[in-house]
Amino acid sequence: MGSFVKATALSVLLFPTTGAWAGMHAPVAVRADAVGHFEYDWFFVFEQSFLMAGFGASNVNNTSQVTHGDCFCLTPNCNATAGDTLSWHVSGKLANLNYDGRVRNWVAGCESGEGGSTNTEILSPLTTGVDDDAPGEFQLRSEPNPCVQRATLHFDLPAPGRVTLCLYDVNGRRVAMLLDGSRSSGRHEVTWRVADSDVPRGVYFARLQFGGRVATQRLLVLY
Repeated sequence: MGSFVKATALSVLLFPTTGAWAGMHAPVAVRADAVGHFEYDWFFVFEQSFLMAGFGASNVNNTSQVTHGDCFCLTPNCNATAGDTLSWHVSGKLANLNYDGRVRNWVAGCESGEGGSTNTEILSPLTTGVDDDAPGEFQLRSEPNPCVQRATLHFDLPAPGRVTLCLYDVNGRRVAMLLDGSRSSGRHEVTWRVADSDVPRGVYFARLQFGGRVATQRLLVLY
């Protein structure tokens, strides 16, 4: 079973999963709100066991107030086992609303070569989207996340058309078909009742397909 890890007055959740999705998983881009605030979640699946030196998110360009945790290679409960998943919530703010920003999501081990990282682009609310999947045009989000008994998946469609919304486990096995049909343009929502799918706690992926576009959302089930 998993355990809570305390670091610099912040909490992360370590729980067992599979190495099939090994490495860092984070959104490619998120759009900040009207005052420049942004938030998202990343998760890291450990391909090998090692003691962590630290983890979190760091400013690369034009962001501030992002957070990280330190293990200093000393804390016993920062010792991750192959197959564990580390989940982290990132929040911050654009330093200058006139420009986009960039955040580096990272996990560092105490030995060279351990861990991994990836970047997330932070899109300014004042710039036009360069990505067809940018928030407000075609997106998928879930709340609450993590969830216990149910999660509501919200999605926006730029045009009417056929939509499929499925849930998969970390092995790529489909555990639920939530939607398969036509929908109008605009905002929609679908509720997933976790008990209906008879799944254990862990990480799942919602996959929304509309025409030739696909959006995914990670969900963490805690019950």
